[in-house]
Amino acid sequence: MKLLYAIQGTGNGHLGRAMEIAPFLVDMAEVDFLISGTSRELDFPYPFQYKYHGLSFYFGSRGGVDYLKSFGNLKLFRLWEDIKTCPVEQYDCIVNDFEPVSAWAAQRKKVPVVAVSHQASFFSDKVPLPKKRNKFFEYGMKNWVAPADGYVGLHYKAYDDHVLPPIIRQELVGGTITNLGHITVYLPSFADDTLIKYFNQVPNSSWQVFSKKTDKNYSEGNVLVHRIDKAEYSKSLLSCQGLLTGGGFQATSEALYLGKKLMAIPMFDQYEQKCNAAALKELGVKIISGIDRNFNVHAIEWLTTEAPTSARYYEPSTKDVAHKIVEIATELIKK
Repeated sequence: MKLLYAIQGTGNGHLGRAMEIAPFLVDMAEVDFLISGTSRELDFPYPFQYKYHGLSFYFGSRGGVDYLKSFGNLKLFRLWEDIKTCPVEQYDCIVNDFEPVSAWAAQRKKVPVVAVSHQASFFSDKVPLPKKRNKFFEYGMKNWVAPADGYVGLHYKAYDDHVLPPIIRQELVGGTITNLGHITVYLPSFADDTLIKYFNQVPNSSWQVFSKKTDKNYSEGNVLVHRIDKAEYSKSLLSCQGLLTGGGFQATSEALYLGKKLMAIPMFDQYEQKCNAAALKELGVKIISGIDRNFNVHAIEWLTTEAPTSARYYEPSTKDVAHKIVEIATELIKK
């Protein structure tokens, strides 16, 4: 079986997940790799046979997407040319993590696609959704970005038959969990100076911010700002008191797995993160709408009264996910 593993390169969640799945797939099939998107920091351990501009969004500084920059980077003619020329016909099946170029190329050339992503879990009507639904974004997330023929969804719980637990990075699965008292922070849609301003107002606290907006480490008051570094982030997360992050699936999954206190600020204009917030709220996670003059109150309440989740309430199995991908791909190829 010859597979093309196509990865959405915006952010680090999709790529981080692929880094865990890829070694198992490589053992079971002949696999080439494709990436599209222009905003990532992680180094992938396998060569990419194909790289495309794809669709990317950029984080702003006030808790949302920088739409001006994102639309300015949108190259629709190039996207269409990439879709037409992407050589998906050379493969038996496409394994797709929310990557649009290969997904639409496969639709045109009738090559089967297996979606393996958090987004694929939303094909079930059993996953939690916010009270205020957005049918437009729900339909678009399912049908417009990266259409597929089979699905392996990933979510906080196995809400349905095709939904499996999150994939957790191996360095966290095998890591030693401690509590050195600091709060690990990953909020790429907020400006560093905004975070520093409000964190400095929280008494008896220590914050380690991992930022996309700096290329050097520095300290201001009770805040240590790190440039993005996978190993340092893992070290900070394993030893923190809690994690403050957005509504992204991978970061929140890791905190839940490690049994850390978790407070989430879903991006205000990102519907998927609002869906995640609905699920996290069911699990007892504190959700706040932003960082403003009330943040001090929220932070103190969270740090002093909120209990962490039960440690390791699910056991991830990346090997099981890889086997499920191959199983569905085999079925699709036979059709």
